[in-house]
Amino acid sequence: MTPNFSVVIPTHNRKESLVRCLASLAGQSFPVSDFEVIVVDDGSTDGTQVALENQKWGFHLTYLVQQNSGPSVARNFGVNHARGETIAFTEDDIEVHPDWLTRAASYFQDASLGLLEGRTVYAGTGKDVRRFEHLPRHGFIPCNLFIRRDVIHRLGGYDPAFYDPKTKLYFREDADLGFQILESGVTTTIATDVVVEHPEQFSNLAACFRHVQRYYFDPLLYRKHPRLFRDMIEVKTIVGLTVHRPQHYLALLDVVLLGSLIGSLVQGDVTGIYASGAGVFVCSILFRYKYQGRKAIRRHRILETFGFVLLPFVYVSSFIRGCLRFKSFGSIL
Repeated sequence: MTPNFSVVIPTHNRKESLVRCLASLAGQSFPVSDFEVIVVDDGSTDGTQVALENQKWGFHLTYLVQQNSGPSVARNFGVNHARGETIAFTEDDIEVHPDWLTRAASYFQDASLGLLEGRTVYAGTGKDVRRFEHLPRHGFIPCNLFIRRDVIHRLGGYDPAFYDPKTKLYFREDADLGFQILESGVTTTIATDVVVEHPEQFSNLAACFRHVQRYYFDPLLYRKHPRLFRDMIEVKTIVGLTVHRPQHYLALLDVVLLGSLIGSLVQGDVTGIYASGAGVFVCSILFRYKYQGRKAIRRHRILETFGFVLLPFVYVSSFIRGCLRFKSFGSIL
């Protein structure tokens, strides 16, 4: 019998959180005979397979192993082994709500629906992972995403080009596939009652530094989908205004202000030094706010705060490297 859903989970060295993820799937209100789970081990070295092999989950579990090749290849590998009519993507640090599959199944009673994106919240808070979004917008985040199997097969799956094997960084492969689906005319929807919980992100400076380096892939996404990139990437609602890519333009402003600060230092312009220096500091706080919200202003962590001053410059340098690597410069402005 063909299951309704194939849940595909790529994993890499997260055996503890993966066990919690699978336990949440074992607690689904949806019949276990109507879904399968496919875990794709992307070159783990932490004993993930041993941690899972003695567990009994109730559902059918397929465990696949590949050489570390990034999440795009891992998801495609899982999809190629899937039997379900619809692929349900989640990730190894996610816990799904007990009615996750039941609620998703109610939407897929509409035979025309090709993609459903659920709501992702921070564990223990219920706050949306995506900040400053007044209305639900597609982000195609693959920790809570459902795509009919025939649709993803027709489009070829996730593009491995959005993974750098040297740095192990990946980004925008989800938006790339989502944009392909939109361009193909497939019907999509956002379901705020299909909920998963994500652990806290960006709790320290190192995590934020690693994330801003991922914007290296933005120029590649722009090269492939210039119109949708402009229309949909990081569209935020701030004090009632719709703003596109505020983080990007804030980082560019920060770099300009730094140049002004250096010029003022060379010329001995005291007023310019204070003005430019204050501008650089304010930009860094606002840039940090994207990641940490109100925690961005913590007086008891002065050294960390000064470390965040560098964050916009890491972003810009990574972005420019992407422009050069992918020969795509239209997304700079």
